[in-house]
Amino acid sequence: MFYLVLKFTFSLIVILLMIYILAKLANKQKGTLGAGKQIKVLDRTQISKDSYIVIVKIRNKGYVISYAAGKSDIIDELSEDDICAIEQDIENARQEMLNKYNDAANLIMKKLHLKK
Repeated sequence: MFYLVLKFTFSLIVILLMIYILAKLANKQKGTLGAGKQIKVLDRTQISKDSYIVIVKIRNKGYVISYAAGKSDIIDELSEDDICAIEQDIENARQEMLNKYNDAANLIMKKLHLKK
């Protein structure tokens, strides 16, 4: 019985460490994905079952586009300052989520009496 509990605990620790390491690696490579693309969807919000409002960056220009059932229309054009502000907000939200994840991972490691 003791051997089974020990084996289970060790397996759980190994799995948690693997998840932590993979998350760290994925975060490092996130910046390189899509680095050469000219079109980037910054944000998308669903309005109804089949309609969306999308913020798109094409090179240095930004557009607010409505998309519904195969039809899309440009609602507004955004300035470079607006695009920079949106990208900064997205980066801040991503960094906040990463910090929460790291805090949770550190708490789990601490409870398991492991060091980073």
